Amino acid sequence: MLTAKTHTVWPFGQDAKFYIISWRSRSVCRWRQLRRLYDPVDLGHTHQFKSAVAQRVVSNFVSMWGSSDLNWIFQQVLGNKPPWEDLERIWKHSPMAYIGNANTPTLIVHSEHDHRCPIEQGEQAFVALKTLGVDTEMVRFPGEPHGLSRLGRTDRRIVRLNHILRWMDKYLKKDVM
Repeated sequence: MLTAKTHTVWPFGQDAKFYIISWRSRSVCRWRQLRRLYDPVDLGHTHQFKSAVAQRVVSNFVSMWGSSDLNWIFQQVLGNKPPWEDLERIWKHSPMAYIGNANTPTLIVHSEHDHRCPIEQGEQAFVALKTLGVDTEMVRFPGEPHGLSRLGRTDRRIVRLNHILRWMDKYLKKDVM
């Protein structure tokens, strides 16, 4: 873990799934789709953040089974059984199991042609947060793959970053001034 005065860049696992956590402003922005199973910043597990940006969302390992081009990896990590053989275990590791506790304003950023993290994963999180009355927006990028932030059209990568900055400004700018 690399720590600065106001920010922590926190790598998780072999695949270096990073979170940028701003402790001063209490915000979190996550990227990379493969999520650690015991994720300390799942929105349903903590109320310490003023805003969040979730990208390439994985919200439900049950519905992700069979709909992702990497579902076999998730199956291996979750006991190497299909959902019907161990539904309780797979659900227990799904963020949707805990989303009822969420209250952090969340921007969800998703690509419509993401075969790694299907769009329905982001839609589930969006609908759940809206149903809970949490301030939530979902930005969808048509025609873009999983790697929008690196491989997407340049104009859409800029739009994505502007949405993230707008969202963070909405909740954090008043605290900085």
